[in-house]
Amino acid sequence: MTIYTIGNRLSFEKQRIIKAETATTEVEVETPPAQSGGQAEQKDEFVTQLSKIYQRLKYSKKLKSAMKEVEQDLLGVLTQRLMRTLCPKCKEPYKPDQKELDHLIDTYGRDTIEADMPDYDFNNIELMGVNPEGCVDCGGTGYKGRTGIHELLVGTPTLQGMIYKKAELDDIRAQALKDDMRTMRQDGIYKIFGGFTDYAQLLRVVSE
Repeated sequence: MTIYTIGNRLSFEKQRIIKAETATTEVEVETPPAQSGGQAEQKDEFVTQLSKIYQRLKYSKKLKSAMKEVEQDLLGVLTQRLMRTLCPKCKEPYKPDQKELDHLIDTYGRDTIEADMPDYDFNNIELMGVNPEGCVDCGGTGYKGRTGIHELLVGTPTLQGMIYKKAELDDIRAQALKDDMRTMRQDGIYKIFGGFTDYAQLLRVVSE
């Protein structure tokens, strides 16, 4: 996973991007012990990854004195992952049963899915699924290529204030959702309804 913490300014620079994987060399932080387990076993990626970034900034010897500046000027935190897409040549349309449909809609959020997909006909839903036999174009796998799913926390004044006051991460997440943040899981479901991928691939990269 790649995570970018974007600050409007850090020290003398106007803009700077700190990449989580190289944060130890860029800001001289003490790296926490690596945790075992696959991606599918990770729970609540947003909280976990934001916590790591926040703690690295907080305890960095180089940036500790500049924390107030960082907190006030945070523009956003972007989380992204790649998941496989259905082969455009052999993917097959199908009508999801009510159980599958309810699960997708409830996971996304019934109150927001129609607002986020105003042009989608929810009375006549047709999704795209993998062709188990595949084709020559995809090498018989049914999948070809990858697409990104993203989660962007925007550093609104409200969120900046919460970070400055060291609010709980669950409260920060709740506020971000109120500010219309789309989670990675929601973005994945959005792409499922768009016919780009299927739920099996979403579960490979984002746990339930």
